Amino acid sequence: LLHQSIAFECQPGLEPSNKNIEIACVRIKSATGPIYVFCCYRPPHQDPNLFLEGLRQSLDRLSSRSSKATIIITGDFNAKNENWYHNDTTAQAGRELSDILDEFGLTQFVTGRPTRFSAAGQQS
Repeated sequence: LLHQSIAFECQPGLEPSNKNIEIACVRIKSATGPIYVFCCYRPPHQDPNLFLEGLRQSLDRLSSRSSKATIIITGDFNAKNENWYHNDTTAQAGRELSDILDEFGLTQFVTGRPTRFSAAGQQS
């Protein structure tokens, strides 16, 4: 959701070619230059390679447009990595997502705690 006072444009050209991958992008106009905000979701049952390839494809397309773009990626990747939460075991998807973040100079900022709560209010 974006506040109505924020000038933005949807960026369908940055979405992956595989339409089964849930990645959307908007460009927000700002005084310091455009900010690209991606919203992503990988269902737990979806092939992580398919999703991560789509994410890489979207970021490659953006990089070819603007090498100095400000990028924010939000969402649920269902990719566990012990570097982000010490109680997790690093899965292949977590390693590959970490590689993509490194490749594009991005940082995972949610670390050290889960972001999901069960119906009983427990973090999981």
